[in-house]
Amino acid sequence: MRWSIFRRRLTLFIVTFMTLQAFVFLTIRRPSTTQDRRSGPELVQFGSNLETSFDVSFAIGDNSTCHTIEQQGSRSEFPTRPFDLCLQKAGKDLISDRLRSENSWEADITALLYKALKKVDDKRAVFLDVGANLGIHSVFIAANDFPVIAVEPTWVTLAKLYKSVTLLGPKADSVTIVANAVSSERKVVTMSAMKGNFGGARIDDNDQRGQKVETILLADIFDRLISKDKDAVIIKMDIEGYECDAILGSENVISDYDISLVVMEWRFRAAGFSGPCPPEKRQRVAKVFTSNGFEPRSIDLETELDADEAPDWPVMDMVWLKRSI
Repeated sequence: MRWSIFRRRLTLFIVTFMTLQAFVFLTIRRPSTTQDRRSGPELVQFGSNLETSFDVSFAIGDNSTCHTIEQQGSRSEFPTRPFDLCLQKAGKDLISDRLRSENSWEADITALLYKALKKVDDKRAVFLDVGANLGIHSVFIAANDFPVIAVEPTWVTLAKLYKSVTLLGPKADSVTIVANAVSSERKVVTMSAMKGNFGGARIDDNDQRGQKVETILLADIFDRLISKDKDAVIIKMDIEGYECDAILGSENVISDYDISLVVMEWRFRAAGFSGPCPPEKRQRVAKVFTSNGFEPRSIDLETELDADEAPDWPVMDMVWLKRSI
């Protein structure tokens, strides 16, 4: 009798113990779900010639400088979905201060990019932002459900961009951030900051206090991150005078990939400097685009520019257009 009671109690204890063990095991080892996994952009840094690389933890933390932006423009079909953008300290950066006061920056360019992406109907529409700065265009477009590749080499700006993208939540997963500069060759260069305008940072190897970065080719980005068969790409390029080198160092990109529109800074004459893009290079860039079926247009698309006069276009920004939008 006593032995029977003991066996029942022992059996109950063993079953209870094993059940508890199984519960603990499954709780600890269960596969992570979408809700469990932390959302965030993919960070890519090409090259291996630098001893240090961008530390993501540098970008995560205090968001006291992040503000809700309502990018608005005059073009039709332009959504005004608010999004959070992390800015530089007040009084330290032209664009950050403008965003604080006006809640918008280059809204018509954003609208143009968005409209071009919406026109893609047979492939994955991808936005490539070369010289993303704080991400006013990249974050807006990612917030509106398009995949984005944002290229930004300077860490102090890259930190703000990365933080802004993480604030998108699950949509951040569609963003790839490339922490390199783009030029016509692969090498280590020095990025020199511009006082009062973080977005004006440019390559200057004479700056002893600047940040070392590795330059890559535009083709490196396309070869690794973009599909020739499945992707249609819309590009914005603003890299402080190195637009010419970026195109001329990767001419095959313009001919081999499905690109329908490129918004490019072209303020060489208007700003009174040539820098790394003198007149002969500007003419070569024009030939690369026009020989591949692109038309040069004003930023509002209303005026077709004369490609033969590319070195002297009195514009600040312009568009290479391959298909009507």
